[in-house]
Amino acid sequence: MKNFYVIFLVLLSPLSAQLQISKSSPLSKNKIQLDLAFKKLEGERKIHLAFDPSLCSKYSVESWDPHLSTDIILENILKEVPFNFKQQELTYYLIFFDTEKLKYLNNKSTYSTQVNLSGTIGDIHSKESIIGALIILMPDGITSESDVNGNFKIKQTSKSAEPWIEIKYLGYQTQLIKNLQQLPSKIQVSLYPDIALLPTITIESNRPIINLERIHDQLGEERMNFQYKIQSNIYKDPMRLIQQSSGVDATNDRSSGLQIRGSNADENLIKLNGLTLYSVDHFYGVFSNINPYTISSIELYKTYFPVNYGGRASSVIQMYSPSQIKSWSGGIDLNLITANAYILAPISKKINFIAGARTTTFNLGDSNNFNALLQGNNKSEELLKISDSTEVTSINPNYKFNDLFFKLDYFPIQKLKIYSSFFKSFDHVNSNYASSRLNNSNVAGNFSENSDWNSLLYNIELSYHWNENIYSKINVAKSNYKFEQQILSKAGPRTHIIIENSNVINQLINNNILLHNQFQHNNQKFVFGLEYNDYQTNVLNQFNRKIIFKDSTSVQYEIAGFVQDEIKINKLLNIAPGIRVNKYEGSSPLEIAPRLSINFQWPNHQMTTLNYGNYYQHLRQSLYEDRFGREYNLWVQSDDIKFPKIVSNQFELIHKFIQDNYSLKAEVYYKLLTGEVENLITVIHSKDFNEPPLLKTDLIKGKGRYYGIDLSYEQRINRYQFYLIYSYNKSENSFPIIENGNYFQKAYARTHQFKSNHTYHLEHWDFTINTVYGSSLPYNDIFITGTRPNDRKPKQQTKYLEDYFRFDFDTRFKWPLKKSRIELGISVLNLFDKSNTKYAQTLFTFSNQQSTTGKSEKFVVGAEIEGLRRTLNLSVGYHF
Repeated sequence: MKNFYVIFLVLLSPLSAQLQISKSSPLSKNKIQLDLAFKKLEGERKIHLAFDPSLCSKYSVESWDPHLSTDIILENILKEVPFNFKQQELTYYLIFFDTEKLKYLNNKSTYSTQVNLSGTIGDIHSKESIIGALIILMPDGITSESDVNGNFKIKQTSKSAEPWIEIKYLGYQTQLIKNLQQLPSKIQVSLYPDIALLPTITIESNRPIINLERIHDQLGEERMNFQYKIQSNIYKDPMRLIQQSSGVDATNDRSSGLQIRGSNADENLIKLNGLTLYSVDHFYGVFSNINPYTISSIELYKTYFPVNYGGRASSVIQMYSPSQIKSWSGGIDLNLITANAYILAPISKKINFIAGARTTTFNLGDSNNFNALLQGNNKSEELLKISDSTEVTSINPNYKFNDLFFKLDYFPIQKLKIYSSFFKSFDHVNSNYASSRLNNSNVAGNFSENSDWNSLLYNIELSYHWNENIYSKINVAKSNYKFEQQILSKAGPRTHIIIENSNVINQLINNNILLHNQFQHNNQKFVFGLEYNDYQTNVLNQFNRKIIFKDSTSVQYEIAGFVQDEIKINKLLNIAPGIRVNKYEGSSPLEIAPRLSINFQWPNHQMTTLNYGNYYQHLRQSLYEDRFGREYNLWVQSDDIKFPKIVSNQFELIHKFIQDNYSLKAEVYYKLLTGEVENLITVIHSKDFNEPPLLKTDLIKGKGRYYGIDLSYEQRINRYQFYLIYSYNKSENSFPIIENGNYFQKAYARTHQFKSNHTYHLEHWDFTINTVYGSSLPYNDIFITGTRPNDRKPKQQTKYLEDYFRFDFDTRFKWPLKKSRIELGISVLNLFDKSNTKYAQTLFTFSNQQSTTGKSEKFVVGAEIEGLRRTLNLSVGYHF
């Protein structure tokens, strides 16, 4: 225990745990390295000296007279080096680095060595420039930092005969530069990632590597870590950035919800600094409500995630704001869609503040850029296979949204940190239109819609480092989400008007408490804790004053305990077994969810990971889509009657090869899921044509299986970087009531996807090209006219939307102004104006018995919704 106490004090001493320095000069015959001197003195005097060997080995001292006392010997050998000593007990001495003594020695030094060195600092693998790397001129202790392009410059006078430079950056090994006088005036420095066992590291870099995947050596946690400056992202949107990674659907450009390896969007757990987000959509899903300038990194777990995450059956998206702010920064960004302002402020040494606010600059419904998004052009003869084509009038709604985020960090003492975050998002749409012609007949038609959805979230988190090995945190958070929509419309021949009066309401309230503990010692990390959630949901889906679906669930609680042991067997093999035990109020038995991750690091730059995870999900969504193909996911709770809980077992095998400037990765996965639900709406017509149709809802329950492979290749050649991704996904569902439970292809899951991204950086210019291709998309017409669910024949009835293709281009110019910059950007999304069908649906079928032919004619009113057409976006921003 005495040894541990002394070593702990050494690690806390200034610079002793950080400095790794090369030898300052050759030793003379009368001198000895300081670390060897200490070892020799320990043997002679039978004492223990607590010191940092790597630091002390950089200094040399004179030999000593063995007849002197121990204290006098220590005083003499430390006289000309920046160290001091303190006696702890009779035979125990602490040797610590003394910064004040360093200043004194520098002032009295007679040496004067000129150091004039500049260069660029980057990652050894990705070649990405590193911002904010710390450059230290030693032993003087003079510091500097790399700028936004990774450049640095040191022009100082050292008071050492042979000074050296140390370059440090969190998550990377310290780089030593010696013999400064023999180097050219400009150099290129490459930093190696630090593979030591460390807590989660957040790194911020200059240019996004959209598919960059760094394997953190945290004993089996295979995750993708996005480190980026979001203003360089072509979409300026965190969720869109994730869509460009392997295994994530990138062909739905009208939804920011993430479909990962065939799973539904509600099966993803989305976290922001301890807050749980239940809606991430702005403007029908064209944008997400996450302010890009307040996020520094994103972690994505696909198929497997550790036991401290629960309540979801597919994946985890964890977003972080900067945890350390060294200087004031902020800016304003204006474009054709939004105005955005943000600030990152180190108010004091103990207080950091981050804030971001965004709002629409005008009514988006009046924007020519988005008319195509709001139009419903029916092509029913081609897609819906019916005899009569119809007309659906486009709408330009009165649309606005805004969001607000702030985070306050407070560090009252060294071991204690307090975080508090607040997030608010609001969307409002009001739409009205009238139409007077339909199929060259006299008709009446009008439409009126009012919709609002908003989120309000806040939390407080306390973390305490008991010592260097033990860490605890508690997070208390509240989330409140609400969606309301009311539609009044009518359509049809004037003698047979069909009226719609629909109302949809969904509200979710969640309280969350998380207690997380972590113990780390040598090659082992032990994680354990508790999580408490309570949920209250309310759903109402009403059509023509008749309730299609209604569900109001009182507060249900969910309590889970988790434990995970991460063991580094040797330098090559990591094993992380874990288990999560869950109790949900609406389900009597305990739910035991094991997890296992095995990671093997091959000697030749290769890594293989095998993952298994079992997951339970009680909070889920029921899909609601309106006549314009806009998707609304209504949160409900499982009751094992209408909505069963989701249970999934997922397997994942990953092999990755990394060389200096390229990486190749293959991921194979297999997922089994029970609790799949499909919501079928059957249209029932009355014999009296003056009566509106009735809608019957059937919820059918079944299971699913999803399997596939993701292949990705990434390479950097000087200033040019690109990646290529291919994903194969086979998603199938089975329902006992349909075709005797045989599996059939799941709707809205494409089998093949190709993605590529190309970026080129030239001084102040950045150029980006992004392409996405998806094979034909199976879909089910959610309104099945006059058909019972058990009469469905999905293999024969399933329709397919055409292949998807999109080509995006982005150019940015950064104009530096001292410590700030002006950024100008031009983006063209879907440059070739490819018409990508997003959705097709039959809405109403009615008869016109006053036809001029004398026969009753059947009319089908439907909608085909297109994806994003060619869209231009201009932006200007000021950042400091």
